[in-house]
Amino acid sequence: MKRIKKIILLSILVGALIFPRVGKAKETPVIENFFTDITVLENGNINVKEFIALNGEYNGFERVIKFRNSLAPRFNGTEASFEGSDIYNGDAIRLTKVKEIDVPNGTLDFSIINQDGTFFSKVNSADNGDKRVYTQVSTLNGETYRLYNKSDGETLGFYLEYTVTNVAIKHSDVAEIGWNLMGNELANDIENYEARIHIPNNQNELRAWAHGPLNGNIELVSKEEIKITVKNLFGNTAFDTRFVFDLNVIPKSTKWSHVTALDKILSVEERRAEDANQRRQAYIQEQIITTTKALDKAEKSLRPSDVRNAEQELNILAPYTKEGEYSALLKRYQEIKKKSEDRQTLLNISFGGACIAYLLGMIYLVYRIYHKYDKEYSTQKIDYFRDIPNNYGPACVTYLMKKTTVNEDVSATLLNLISDKVITYEKIDKKNYKLVYHETEREFFEEESILIDWMFGSKKDGAETTLKEFQDSAKDSYTSFLNQYEDFKKAVLKHGRSLNFYEEKNVSGGAIFASLLGFVIGIIGFYFEIYFLIPIIFVIIAIATLIYFVQIRKRTMFGRVEYEKWSALKRFLKDFGNFETRDLPDMILWEKFLVYAYVFGCSKELEKTMKLKLNEMSELNQAAYGPDFFDIMVFTHVTNNLVTSSIGNAYATKATASGGNSSSAGGFGGGFSSGGGSFGGGGGGGSF
Repeated sequence: MKRIKKIILLSILVGALIFPRVGKAKETPVIENFFTDITVLENGNINVKEFIALNGEYNGFERVIKFRNSLAPRFNGTEASFEGSDIYNGDAIRLTKVKEIDVPNGTLDFSIINQDGTFFSKVNSADNGDKRVYTQVSTLNGETYRLYNKSDGETLGFYLEYTVTNVAIKHSDVAEIGWNLMGNELANDIENYEARIHIPNNQNELRAWAHGPLNGNIELVSKEEIKITVKNLFGNTAFDTRFVFDLNVIPKSTKWSHVTALDKILSVEERRAEDANQRRQAYIQEQIITTTKALDKAEKSLRPSDVRNAEQELNILAPYTKEGEYSALLKRYQEIKKKSEDRQTLLNISFGGACIAYLLGMIYLVYRIYHKYDKEYSTQKIDYFRDIPNNYGPACVTYLMKKTTVNEDVSATLLNLISDKVITYEKIDKKNYKLVYHETEREFFEEESILIDWMFGSKKDGAETTLKEFQDSAKDSYTSFLNQYEDFKKAVLKHGRSLNFYEEKNVSGGAIFASLLGFVIGIIGFYFEIYFLIPIIFVIIAIATLIYFVQIRKRTMFGRVEYEKWSALKRFLKDFGNFETRDLPDMILWEKFLVYAYVFGCSKELEKTMKLKLNEMSELNQAAYGPDFFDIMVFTHVTNNLVTSSIGNAYATKATASGGNSSSAGGFGGGFSSGGGSFGGGGGGGSF
C-alpha cells in the first residue's frame, strides 16, 4: 500500500504541473487610478501633483518626467509650428515632494491627491525590497525618479509633486500651454486616468483640447478648471492637452511668441478633430461588429470565458456610445449571461455528483484490483538471512526487487565473477587494476557471458584488460559500448523473467478504461469551465489509478519467498555492525556480502562496518586474511565507481555528440482628437 500512496502523491504533483495553477497568477501590476492635478502659476510655470494607485507585486515605481522634446522643430510662427515645436518645451523640473498615501478600499475620489502621507527619503542608491526611498537620475530632457516601496500584492499609493518651469506661452492675443500628460514610455495599463487643470483668475477666454486615445474626454468645468478623463488606457500610450486662456493669468511669464495665435491654433485643432471624429466613427462601427461576433460566440457556447470576453468588448464600446445599437447589445449580453449562469449551476451540480460517484467507484475498483492482482502472498517472516539465498546472480536480485535492471548490475556481476575466481585482479595504481580471465568449468548465465566478452573480447584463458581500458572505451567507442550494455540488460531481463518471479496476470482493459474515462470527463469539465476543483479531482484520480494499474507487479509464491530471503539479507547487511564479531558468518562470505551490498544500496555503510570488525578481529588474532580483505574492499569500491560512472559517461558522450550535429474643433470640450505626444513634457516609467 506504500506504493499506492507514492503514486497518489506523484499524480497530484503531475496534475499540478500539467494544468494551470489555481489562484491568482503573477501579472504585470496595473495602475488602478492615475490622478494629475496641474496649476498654472503667474510666472508661466506649472505646479504638478500626481497620485498613482498601483496594484500587484512589485518593488517600486519608476516615474520618467520629461520637460523637453529635443526632437521638436524650432518655432517659426507658421501654422505648422502650432502642431508641435520647441516653444512648448519647459526649462527644468524641481521635485518638491515624494510620499506614500494610504489607499482605502473601494472607489477612490480625486481628493485623495491632497491627503497627507509618509514621505520618501532621497538616497544615492537602493535595492529591491527597500521601503520609501527614491533615487534621481537627470537626463538632457528630464528626470527619472525611481521610487522603492515593495508590495506583495496590495495597492500602494505613490505621490509626486513637482514644478516645471517656463511652460506657458504668451502670444499676442492669448496665452497657451501645450503639455504631454503622458509619454509613450509608461509600461503599465491604467484603469482610470483623471487630470484637473486649474487656471487661477481666468475670466474670459478658455478653450481646451486633448489628443490621444479616442475614448478620452475633456470638459471645461468652469473658466478656471479643465477636467480630462480616460478609461482603460493601455501601457505605452501617449496623450497630451492644449489649452488657451487669458494673458493676464501669467503676467510674470517671459516666454513671448509675438504671434497672433488663436486662429492658427483653431485651424490646427479643427483638422485634428475632423480626423479624430472620422476615425472614431469607423472604430465604433468596427467595435460594434467585434462585439456582435463575441456575443454570437458566447450565445452559442455559453461558456463563462466567452461571456466575459463579450463583456470586455461591450465595455470597450461603452465610452463611445450608450445609445442605439449599444443598448440592444447590452440587453442581449444580459440575457446571454443569465443563460450561462443557469447552465453553469446545472453543470456544477451534475459534474459534482458524477465526481463523487467516480471517486467512490474508483476506490472500490482499486480495492478489488489490489486484492486480485497486487496483494503479495503471505510468507513466513524472516528477520535476518546470514547466507546468500540463491546463486542466480546479483543482476537477477535487482530484477526480483524492482522488476528492472540498473547500471550497478554491471559492476555487481563483475564483482561476483571475481569473488568466484573466474576473474582475478592485480593493482596497477590507485585508480586502475589489471583483470585476468581464467577458463573454468563453471556455467555462465547469458548476462555473465556477455559481460566477459564485453570486458575481454573473448573467453580465452589468460585474456587481460584493465579498468582504465574499460573506462576509455566508454568515451572513445561509446556506440559499441552502449550496444553491449543494451545486450547485457536484455539478457538480465530475459533471465529474470525465466525465473518466474512475477505473475503474468494483467489488469483488465475495463480498469484501464475506467481511468481514461475519468481523464476524459475531467477535460470535458475544463472545457465547460465548471468549478475548477471538480475536473482537477477527476484528472488526479484518473492519473493515479492509471499509473497504479500499469505498474502493478505481483510476485509469484516462489518470487515472494525469494524476496523475503533477500530482504532479510539486506536487513542483516544494514545491521551488520550491531552483531558481536563472534556471531558473524565466516569471512569467506564477506566478499559476497559486498557484491550484494551494491545491489541493495548499502555498500558504503557495510564497508565502514566491516573495517571496524576487521580491526576487532585483528586485535583478537581471529582474522585469517584481514589485510587481504582490506585490499578487496578498496578494489570493489574502485571497481563499482569506475564501471558505473563509465556507463553514465558513455550516455553523456552520446548526448553531446548528438547535440553537436545538429473631438472638439472649437476647444469647448468633448472627445479626444487624434495624435498625442506632440508637445513638451510627458515621459512615462512603470513598476519594477
